[in-house]
Order: sequence, then structure tokens, then C-alpha cells
Amino acid sequence: METTLIVGCGYLGRRVAEFLQRANNPVLITTRRPESVDVLRGHGYAAHELDLDAGADFIPPGGPYRVLYLVPPPHYGAQDSRLPRLLSALRGHPPLRFVYAGSSAVYGDRQGAWVSETAAVAPQSETAARRLHAERSLIQWCSEHGISRVILRLAGIYGPRRLPLERLRSARAAVREAEAAWSNRIHVDDLARACIAALQHPSPRTLYNVADGHPSSSTAFLRAVAERTGLPAAPEVPLREALAQASPAQARFMLESRRLDVSHMREDLLPDLLFPDYLAGLSAIQDF
Repeated sequence: METTLIVGCGYLGRRVAEFLQRANNPVLITTRRPESVDVLRGHGYAAHELDLDAGADFIPPGGPYRVLYLVPPPHYGAQDSRLPRLLSALRGHPPLRFVYAGSSAVYGDRQGAWVSETAAVAPQSETAARRLHAERSLIQWCSEHGISRVILRLAGIYGPRRLPLERLRSARAAVREAEAAWSNRIHVDDLARACIAALQHPSPRTLYNVADGHPSSSTAFLRAVAERTGLPAAPEVPLREALAQASPAQARFMLESRRLDVSHMREDLLPDLLFPDYLAGLSAIQDF
């Protein structure tokens, strides 16, 4: 049976690993934190330390394997320096398929329009530009080595222990609903299932938007989280006032508005969602 190599095992990676382990699929996990290696091994996983900022002294699995890459680019520079280091390490024994979990931020601001995978990319931040560089690096490498590839452009992730509780506790203002941008999200369990489907699908497309298909504003999401958890709702202010209080990253989030078309994802990877919108997802969360 083919091994799944999960590179970068954080919040999402652990969930993917749990699903694969339950199905008795062999998993090999890498993480940059030595203490995380011990924790993962304690849960029965084969785990190794791999810090892609320090290099990629890594030997891939001996038999056939597939890669799920979950490592974000560094927070500096115009390019992603991490992914090319891994690709170089895998060159001698490449995988059957490489799935890259990227970001829908590469589309930039679409003023609330629906965006399909055929839309031109227009990154409007250095972070999004690094994501696009990673995509293009992977496309070139996979083409050169004849490897199946899938790029997932992800929406925002929420789930147990992944809610904006500190945001609500700090009473930071939200943009009033009438001026709030469209945003997209997906529950971590559905996202994990989408990642596994991309790894295992016999003939996937090379690019998918991944979200629950029910976009809303971040203001509406914050209201729903406050109601679910019993925390005070965020005060709502005009966009101009919110921008004046925001960091550059927060301001970009307030100004970029798009709705992800996930028709291809629903056709190929996730015909049925466990949590079709954030109201369903929040109602199921017990561990905040």
C-alpha cells in the first residue's frame, strides 16, 4: 500500500493523519519541531524532524508514496524558499502524486465576484505572491519529472480550537455588515477529507478551489461564533474606522472580497460535506 507523506503536520495535518490512520493507510509525517516528533510518535505515527529553513536533509519513503505538502512559505522574501528545498530532496525518488495546499489569496480582490479556477491570478500581498511562486515551482518540477500534481487553493480554516476567540475577547472592532467583504471558509474535517480525496482520486484535475461553497462576511462569522460560545459580539464600525485601527495584514483581509466557486471540488472530491456552512460547523463544535 502506498505511503502518504505529510510534510508540515500542524492543525490540518494532524487531522489528515488521524483519518488516514483510522483507515489503516500508512503515514509518514514530518514536522519542524523536535518536541512534536515525540508527541506524534507517541500517537503511533512514523514521524521525523524536517526544518525546510535549515535545508532538507531528508530521505523519502522507500516504496511508492504520495505527498501532501502543508508548509506555508516563510514570512519574508519574494519567493517560497521552502518548497524547492523539499523538491530537491525528493528528486532521486519522486512521489506518484504531489498535493499542494495553497491559498485562495492568489486571486486577490474580486469585489465580491464568484471566482472559479479559470480566473487569472492577481496576488495583492507579498504572502500571496509567495504562494503563487510555490505553485509555479511545483508545476515546473512535476512537469519535468512526469508526476501527477494537485493544487488546492484553500479558504479560511475553522474547527475545534480554531475559532477567533481572542479576537472577540479583545473587543477588536469588526466592519459593519453593509461594508464587510465576502470571505470563504471550510471546516477542518471537510478540508482533511478534500486533501485525502485529492491524494487518492484516480484522475483528479490539477487545480481546485476548496471551501464550503457558502461564503459570508467575517462579521457574520464573528457574530455566529460569539453566539455559539457566549462571548460578547465584536463592536461593528464603518470600514474607514476599522481600517484606521488595523494592521496591514488585517486591512488586506478587510479589502479583499471574493466568493469561491467550488463546483469542481464538489464534483470530484467532496460530493457531500459534513458541514455545508459555518452554522452547521459551529453547532457541532464542543471544544472551543
